[in-house]
This record gives sequence, structure tokens and C-alpha cells, in this order.
Amino acid sequence: MEYHDNNYNHCLKTVVENKEFEVFKIKKQSGKVFVVFTDGSKEYLIEAGPEIFEAYAYQVGIILSANEFNAFCREVDYHEGLTKLFSYLRKNRTAAEIEYFLHFSLKTAQYDRFHRILEEMNLFNDEKYCENYFFSRYSWFDSPQAIIEKLIYKCNIDSDLAKKVVWELYTEELMDKAITTLIVRSAKSWRSSINHFILKVQDTLTNKGFEDSKIKVLLIEQEERIKELIDEKKNLFRDFEKIMDKYYFLEDEEAKREGFLQALTKKGYNENDIIRQIKEY
Repeated sequence: MEYHDNNYNHCLKTVVENKEFEVFKIKKQSGKVFVVFTDGSKEYLIEAGPEIFEAYAYQVGIILSANEFNAFCREVDYHEGLTKLFSYLRKNRTAAEIEYFLHFSLKTAQYDRFHRILEEMNLFNDEKYCENYFFSRYSWFDSPQAIIEKLIYKCNIDSDLAKKVVWELYTEELMDKAITTLIVRSAKSWRSSINHFILKVQDTLTNKGFEDSKIKVLLIEQEERIKELIDEKKNLFRDFEKIMDKYYFLEDEEAKREGFLQALTKKGYNENDIIRQIKEY
């Protein structure tokens, strides 16, 4: 709840019981309601959400007892705290993070009430946090099982719980999809021979933590797709031109041929394709 000075007094946490408070002014602005109360000698400005104001249905001139005024202030505080809390919970949060927020970002008087609400909603649930983290992370399709476990553990989650959740969720189908996605993505931007691509992508995926045997199987399954995505003839011509000045103008034809063959076979190109390229140029 916000209390504004602007020539008004702050709303008191407690007020003298024999005082009465009159609704003096009501102003609606930018989706909020500003209510000015007066006790006859001082004025108090309270900012409330429209849902609170509508629930109480205050009108100018209405008189509130001290207890009614305090109850209204507490309700405004509650709804403001609730809005703040659920704004914080829009992101995936661990139980420890939620506890910290309740202790240090909300008013002490609100702790028990909000804690009960979150318990009833089962939000102090690190297993659910792990599941949410897993699926949000795995949508990128670039992380093997062990890496996801480590990333969850870094969020101050129990390592055994992180491992349990990931092992339950990380199916063979998901692993295949992750590896296949990375193979296809890499092939789309590859600018050398297919043989070099196979070696490079296998090394890259192994270093990421994927199983070597699974990578080999999926590379074989994706062989035709890889050939469609990698224009090896175009890549060979590009690499041929890069080294042309070094070998093409050699007078010794054998030396020229061997120079091209040696340089381009190191890049994984087929010897017959290299010879054909030399003849065509």
C-alpha cells in the first residue's frame, strides 16, 4: 500500500480507537483509486486498486470507525502484497527463492497468510521447479542429460532430486531429437566436405556429452538429409579457388595435380571429385 505525503499524512498502522474517519475525496486515475480520509484534523491519502475500492463501495461522506479504517488499510496492504508476490512468481522459482522473497520483500505481517496460500497451491515444490526448468531448457535442443542436471544443481537444487527428475524426463526420443536437431542445424551452415562434417559434428556432440554410439547411428540415419543440405560440389569449387594460386600455375602437371589432391583430400573431398574439378576449371 502506498501512502503519499503531498500535503497529506501517512496512514497510521494504529489509530486511536475513538476516532472516526470520513471519506473526504475519491479520485480515479490510470487504473488506480486514490481515497482521502479525514479524522477532522488530519487527512490521509491511500492508493488502492479498483477491485478493493469496488468491494468496499465507499462514497464521499461515508464515516468509518477506527477498526473499519484499519481493516481497509490491511486489505489494501494484502492485495498489494499479493500482486507483488504473483508478479515475482511469473518466473520459475525454487522453494528457497520463494521463502527468501516472503521474508525480505513483503511485510512481516503478511508472511503467514501468503505462506499458507502458496502451500495450498503447492508452489514450494522443487521437483516441479526441476520439471519446468527441464522443459524450458530442453526447448533449445542443445543439452545432453548430464549438462541439464548440472544446470539445475547450480540453482541450489538438491543434486539427487535434479538427477531423479532429469532421468525420468530425458527419454531416448528426446535425446534422438536433440542430436538430430544439432546435426541438421550444423549441416545447414557447413562449407566444406561431407566427410569433414561427419568428423566435426561427431567430435562436437561428443564433447557436449552426448553418447558417441547414438551420434553414429543418427548420422547414418540422417545421411540423405545431410547430402541434401551440404552442397559438396559447390564447397569443393570454393576450396579449390582458395588454393588455386598456389598450385594451378605450376608448369609441372604432376606437381599441380598432387598439390591439389593433397590439399583437398585433407579437407575430406573424394579424390575422383578433385581430379574432375581440376579438369573442369
